[in-house]
Amino acid sequence: MVESAGGFSSTNIMRWSITRQSRKRLFSLFIGCMLSMFLIFQQLNQPISYRRTRNVRPLPDLNQSRLANIYQEKYAFKYYQEKLISPNQACPSLPINMSEQVPVYQEHASLTMLENMGFNLLPGGKFVPPCKTQQKTAIIIPFRNREVHLSVWLLHLHPFLQKQNIAYTVFVVNQVANETFNKGILMNSGFVEVAKLDKFDCFIFHDVDLLPEDDRIFYTCDPSGIKHLAYALEEWNYKLLYQSLVGGVVAVTWQDYLRLNGFSNQYFGWGGEDDDFYVRISQNKLDIIRYPLAISRYTMVQHHRDAGNNVNEDRYRLLRESITTNMHQRDGLNNLRYTVEGIQKLPLYTQIDISFVSDEVRNAKPSTIKFPYLKDST
Repeated sequence: MVESAGGFSSTNIMRWSITRQSRKRLFSLFIGCMLSMFLIFQQLNQPISYRRTRNVRPLPDLNQSRLANIYQEKYAFKYYQEKLISPNQACPSLPINMSEQVPVYQEHASLTMLENMGFNLLPGGKFVPPCKTQQKTAIIIPFRNREVHLSVWLLHLHPFLQKQNIAYTVFVVNQVANETFNKGILMNSGFVEVAKLDKFDCFIFHDVDLLPEDDRIFYTCDPSGIKHLAYALEEWNYKLLYQSLVGGVVAVTWQDYLRLNGFSNQYFGWGGEDDDFYVRISQNKLDIIRYPLAISRYTMVQHHRDAGNNVNEDRYRLLRESITTNMHQRDGLNNLRYTVEGIQKLPLYTQIDISFVSDEVRNAKPSTIKFPYLKDST
């Protein structure tokens, strides 16, 4: 087992057990969610003290020389891997040459330039580590019209993940429907379609604009709960905004994702789906697992809110309904309606194009979940 400076181990994580809440769980949850939603929307719309204000400027372009230097820096760990890791041995539990401050570059290179770098990938953005690993991870990115941010993400995350010796594949679930953006449908449909392509132990749902800053953020799942990886954002001065925040980057086993019935499909536009996911976790009495605040640090790539992703004016009503009526039992994977428009195995990722009709989504009735990993899942 490889140890880092300071004696950090992969078991040194914080657990917040929501199974110990009182009998007045639903009432407390309702009040907490309402206060939490008020706080986050106030913080996103006002320059209050713990939110950094800045002008959003276009990301600078990388030339070939600058890209080569960054690439070489990010893959410096390969020298140690080649010396210390054997294909016949288990992968080390901690990254070799681990850093507590991973450099983050908010600079843009074209996908063609990135593809020419290689990134040690198989077609479709698949990586097989040079050692034996226990988990296979699918990383699902809900996406529409964010090519610049995707290129920044790919340059940062591929070497970051490979340093951890994770067997993984990146899936970009692209909304091609001319409808209001629906993150929940993209994550749910991505979960189902990815499972048809390969067997994965762990599913990580990842916003395209979030970049981890610490090698000790392990991109693996924990069978004892839901891992919330991105909660200390540079944008928020590395503070946890509220205890029930579960968004940005979340790692879930496929068994727990089925148990939660996935994300809600009813949140069109910005806001609410992550808070609804917390309600599902609470109502199913699962734990939320977080690394310490000093470790779980992320940079949010600067950007304006996307066109077609306006604030969801229905979010409060939907949250009340979720809390008071157990909406997760009839909304999610079991009433998912979408069409696959195409699947492409590209050099750096697999792209899954998804379309849907809003009225069909809103009116869909629940039925039996047909999931590839189970012969008869409900």
